[in-house]
Amino acid sequence: MSSVAGAEQGCIVSAIDIHEPSLKVARIRAECYGLSIDIRNCNATDIAEEFKGVNFDLIIFSASIEHMTHSERMKAMRVSWNMLSKGGVWAISHTPNRLWYYDCHTSLLPFFHWLPDDLALEYVKNSPRTLYSQLARVHDREAAMEFLIRGGRGISYHEFALSIMDPEKLNVYSSLDGYIRKNPLRYLAWRMSDKYRYQKILRKAGPKIHQAFYEELLSFAILKD
Repeated sequence: MSSVAGAEQGCIVSAIDIHEPSLKVARIRAECYGLSIDIRNCNATDIAEEFKGVNFDLIIFSASIEHMTHSERMKAMRVSWNMLSKGGVWAISHTPNRLWYYDCHTSLLPFFHWLPDDLALEYVKNSPRTLYSQLARVHDREAAMEFLIRGGRGISYHEFALSIMDPEKLNVYSSLDGYIRKNPLRYLAWRMSDKYRYQKILRKAGPKIHQAFYEELLSFAILKD
């Protein structure tokens, strides 16, 4: 829907995905809204070749980076940042934070994002979600591992440090959680919550890193200076 929203505001929109059935739905949706959107079947790692010589003013990874392998996400982040125009915005939304103590996205298990992949594959049998609890019984371990990773593994500011730049230097100028907490009642509820206390502990390790990197879900925008 972010593609539709952008096109409705007059943006020239290009959208990619590796899942053709999803793209089919996206094309139908764009047609229903009477919008022209460039929709392509493409891996985010290949955007430099797919959009050769093109620079973008806004790049959004919407609930997607967590479904990539480590090598894919690192390349996609680096290449997309390089394709962003100066003064452009790079955004991420609804991506689980590896640093968080509970996995609300995939396994619904505590500390799951902290586990190395091999251990996570074995421990996921304790997940209340049958889709994942059965993975430990799959004989093809390689296939099971890929399913787990594609299902969604958390990321953190460490990927940003290695693929883009020191996160302390990133100009995070907007975050979804920060915007929501502009409401005084929501802000008060957050200040009284365990989430706030946990975030305070995380920030002690990196006080100069923007608060957005310590939220349960990473949803923020970075301005390329």
